Amino acid sequence: MKDERGMTLVESLVALAIAGLITGILVTAIYLIYEVTGWGNSQLSVQHDLQNAATWLNRDVLTASKANITQEVSGSQVTLTIPYSITDTTILTHTITYEYSPETGNLTRDSVIIARYVNSEPFSQTGVITAPNVVPVTLHSEKGDVPGSGTFALKMRAGGSMAAHLCQVTGAGSLGFDGSKVSWDITNDGDTSPSIDEIYITWPITNSGLNGIRLDTSLIWDGLQSPPSATISSWEPGSREIYSGTHTLEFSFVSGAVSDEAQYSITITLTDKCPVPFPTP
Repeated sequence: MKDERGMTLVESLVALAIAGLITGILVTAIYLIYEVTGWGNSQLSVQHDLQNAATWLNRDVLTASKANITQEVSGSQVTLTIPYSITDTTILTHTITYEYSPETGNLTRDSVIIARYVNSEPFSQTGVITAPNVVPVTLHSEKGDVPGSGTFALKMRAGGSMAAHLCQVTGAGSLGFDGSKVSWDITNDGDTSPSIDEIYITWPITNSGLNGIRLDTSLIWDGLQSPPSATISSWEPGSREIYSGTHTLEFSFVSGAVSDEAQYSITITLTDKCPVPFPTP
């Protein structure tokens, strides 16, 4: 006769205990995965917003001649005045406005949100600041329990130090893309030949590092700068003079260049202190 006895009470209790233990481990693991994923997403959001705000602020302040900072209970506003020239006798300007709303936590650039979750006043100084002085910015951001912060002293370069003559070098309104290279045409319509003194550039992280800059066929910078931005002011022996006519600046990256112009900004500062920005005003 076969032994047809079922499970004993002790065996049943042991099985239930093991099942409970496994269930507890699984529930804990799922909870931890959820928590870690949520924390990681919050950290990415905070860091992305801080980086995005810093990139735009640095780009705009760099070419500004004046910053007018006001504060109200409803938030603060910074109006940047950017000089540029379109004729031989007139200097024109355009403005860019940054606004911070403590109610929403948003920092906007001309009404477009560039940072969220900002939880304190980013512009501590009020009044009018003129070039070549510094605009102080402190960004504190927090999403959930994840904080982030950055402090910047952004120096204006144009305005007060602009030469008496008008800038006669202009940049094309579009970029060219070829594999890992990005090109930008600049034109000198004047009778002088200023040199490139400094280049500030931001680019997509997926391009990886910036590793070369050419002016026409001349290598003017050779190195490696990590994304998403760099200020280049030390040069190779190649000529950086902008003679009359059109020239091509070519930026080389380690990886294939993203062909989206909206993800790039470039400002060339010439030896006569004229700024040449992309995107163009």
